[in-house]
Amino acid sequence: MANEFQHKDPGSALTQAEFIASDGTGHIFDCQATGDIMYASSATVLKNLGKGAANTVLSMGGSCIPAWTASPSVTDLTIGGGCITLSAATDIDLLDNNASALSFDSTGKAGIIDIVTTDGSEGVTMSGTLGVTGLLTAGSLDVDDVLISGTTIGHTCDTDLLTLGNATLLAKGTVTVGVDGTGHDVKFFGCEAGAYMLYDESEEQLEIRGAAADAATSTGKLLLTTALTNINACDVIGSINFQAPAEAGGTDAVAIAAGIRAVAQATFTCAVNATDLIFYTGHSEAATEKFRFTSQNEIGVAGANYGTDGQVLTSGGAGAAVAWEDAGGADLGTANTWTADQTFNDDIKLTLGTGGDADISYNATNLVVNPQVAGTGHFVINEGTIGGNPANAGTLNLNSTDAAFSGPIMVVHHNTASPADNDEPFRIYVRGPSCGGGNPCHVTHAIHFKRCDVSDGSTDTSFQFDVANNSSGAANTSATLTNAGVWTDASAAKDKEFEGDATTVWGSRVIDKLSTLNVGRYHAVNLPTCKTPLHHVSPTAEDLWEMFGVGTNPYTLNRSSKCDGVLDLPTPGIAAKDLAGLGLMAVQELTLEINTIKSRLTAACIA
Repeated sequence: MANEFQHKDPGSALTQAEFIASDGTGHIFDCQATGDIMYASSATVLKNLGKGAANTVLSMGGSCIPAWTASPSVTDLTIGGGCITLSAATDIDLLDNNASALSFDSTGKAGIIDIVTTDGSEGVTMSGTLGVTGLLTAGSLDVDDVLISGTTIGHTCDTDLLTLGNATLLAKGTVTVGVDGTGHDVKFFGCEAGAYMLYDESEEQLEIRGAAADAATSTGKLLLTTALTNINACDVIGSINFQAPAEAGGTDAVAIAAGIRAVAQATFTCAVNATDLIFYTGHSEAATEKFRFTSQNEIGVAGANYGTDGQVLTSGGAGAAVAWEDAGGADLGTANTWTADQTFNDDIKLTLGTGGDADISYNATNLVVNPQVAGTGHFVINEGTIGGNPANAGTLNLNSTDAAFSGPIMVVHHNTASPADNDEPFRIYVRGPSCGGGNPCHVTHAIHFKRCDVSDGSTDTSFQFDVANNSSGAANTSATLTNAGVWTDASAAKDKEFEGDATTVWGSRVIDKLSTLNVGRYHAVNLPTCKTPLHHVSPTAEDLWEMFGVGTNPYTLNRSSKCDGVLDLPTPGIAAKDLAGLGLMAVQELTLEINTIKSRLTAACIA
């Protein structure tokens, strides 16, 4: 019998030949080799099993005979301690219905552990805790609770897929909510009650809502920031763009159609953050700059075109761009006619002149006209016709509807901090040419309002009236109302031509003519019944003119056809100087007569 162990039943005694030496070589298997192992092939026979190939394991076959195999199959495996170590080229596969359910592999798989449940209806079920220290990737996840660092942060169900508590969710890939055509609302709450950001899928819009508290800061806020740590000129700090990227027209249609950018204009420092806000729009191209508001409160048109001082932003009409133009270039009578009331706030000036020479404003109390903002111009009223009626041109009308006053009031204020004696706080000049078209700069009439003494408590003033008397230049004859209320109107001797005494001029003495002059008390006629007449003592202007021919001819109109052919009503009157002069002449004549009588009486007494 091959491979049997010899001398199983030697009897009651062994012969010398059957003696087993002390070195253990007395019993051998037939065909025994190094590495063989012994096993019982039956209840009565011991046999040897030749050594197996490298990396094979001893496995018990179906007939309870051991055999070497490279792919052992184990129904239950219990490891009481120690480790199972795999070489780099060794796999361990756990089979379920002849398909790989769990594989440990470091060479051909996407991960070290690969769980496949394609042929397993039960899937993978864990009743304990799954601890993941790296990245967990799953096609779908259905768990009762999700724990992070021992804290339950949420669970999954049909209505609440994942709820996060105070923990942080980090997504290192794309987060997609809904599918194309079927979206969902996405809502982020703020710290204060009522504050949130919502993408409303039904309205297709993003809403940023402020807090419910009634405060100045209770409003939705959008902040665009940059992570740059060194801002330089032309760096874009924030940008909002408008685009139709899915437009089928392509080219210009899909380019940026409009945008708003905040662009730095200088290198930022602890004291510099100069930034322009620039608006871009497209017409037949990608959006280009159209307007900008600078950090220095400038308005740029189509780039850094800020215009010049005094220019206004003017419309170019339909289809044309706006432009900076000189204020004088706008015709307020045609293209820019105002058809409705225009309201200007207090202290807003309407500036006139290409150099900003004059302005008009309302200072919340008064209408202020300043003709000398730049330059030395004056306030001038130019009219082409004449007339004294308020409806006529060439007339300055002051109209008051205030029942508290008898009429309008004109106030002239000489607003100086250093007044001086003989100042003239106000003057009125009348200028005009001669009938032959001479120098129009002649002052034909003037009224001077003088302050003779400006001392506080002892101020003296006077009026001086100037007129032209046969003059080729300015007004040359003056009359003054002094601070004592006295008229001084005598002209200088050089301006007079003496015509002669009374006898030479009138052919008789003044005293003789005065004795026949009708002098009496009179008053004006056609007065209202409620008005008490004023009485005066005087001759009539007509009688005085007929007797002496002095003053104004009461039978001649006050303006003849000498210059312009315009006739007005006569203006009879008696000059106080004429009455005084006639009275002085009469006194002189009476004095002469008295002296003559005295001389005669003296001579008679001597005789």
